[in-house]
Amino acid sequence: MRVLVTGASSVLGATLADELIRSGHEVHAVGEGPFRGKEKPASYAQVEVQDLHHVDTKLDRIYHLALSSDALHPVETALKNSLGTLNLLRVANVKRARMLLVTDSEFMQGYTIPWDGGAAIVETSFLFAEGLCAAYAEEKGVDARIARVCDVYGPGYGKIAEVVKAIARGEEVRLINSDVYPVELEDAVKALIALMESAGEGLKGRPIDICGERTDLESVAKLAKRLLNSPSKIYSEKKIKRVYRPDPSLASDLLGWSPKWDLGAGIAAVARGEGESR
Repeated sequence: MRVLVTGASSVLGATLADELIRSGHEVHAVGEGPFRGKEKPASYAQVEVQDLHHVDTKLDRIYHLALSSDALHPVETALKNSLGTLNLLRVANVKRARMLLVTDSEFMQGYTIPWDGGAAIVETSFLFAEGLCAAYAEEKGVDARIARVCDVYGPGYGKIAEVVKAIARGEEVRLINSDVYPVELEDAVKALIALMESAGEGLKGRPIDICGERTDLESVAKLAKRLLNSPSKIYSEKKIKRVYRPDPSLASDLLGWSPKWDLGAGIAAVARGEGESR
C-alpha cells in the first residue's frame, strides 16, 4: 500500500514509518525537521502540515502524527492542529484513503479557556481535530479514525525514559507526581497499525485510547530504582490526578490489542539505551 506519515521527524512518527517500510509498504513521509528513522522512505519532505494542501501520489493510508502540543506558542499550535488536520482530511477525501489521527490523552484535562492559557488551547485544538475527523466520517464518508496515545516511552524518548535514565545514572530525581499509563514505543506503533488496519465496526470518528495499566510517575521511579539498584534519591511533589482517565477496554475489545511490554522490561531497555538512535 501507499502510505503517508506526517510527523515523521518525531521519534514516534519515524518509528512508525520504519515499521511500515519494513512491512513492504511504499511510505511517503513529511516532517518539520530531518527524518529520524533508520529506513529510507519513498519520499520525504520537510513541510508543516498547515501548508500541505495536496499530495501528488496515490494514497491508501494516512497516519497523521503531526499535531503540536507546544503550549508556549498557542497561536501556531492552534493553527497547525486545526488547519493541518483539515488539509489531511481533504487529502483523504480526494484520495479515498483511510486516515488515522493521533492525539495525546495527557492534554485531555478539561481546561477552561482563557484561564489555563496555552495548555487549554492545546487541548481544545486536539478536540477540534478529533471533531473534524468525526465530521468528515459522518458527512463525507471518510474512514477517519482517532488514537489517543498515552505516555509512550522508549530509549531516549518520553518523560518516563527521562526519569529512568536519571536513576540509571544515580542522579537525584525531583518530579511532580501524576498518573501515567505507560506504553512502550514498539507497542504503541503496533497499536496504531492495528487500529488503522482493523476491519471492525465502530471505529470511524471514535477516539480509542492506546494505553497501559494505570500507575503514577513516583511508582515508576521507585520501580526503576529497585530494578537498577540505583542510589538515586527520589523527591516527589503532591500527586496531580488526571481529569481524563484513559480506558484500555476499547483497544482490547475492538482491536484485540494490549501492551506486550512489561514495565520492568521497558525500564531495563531504557536503562541499557537500546534503540537510542531511533
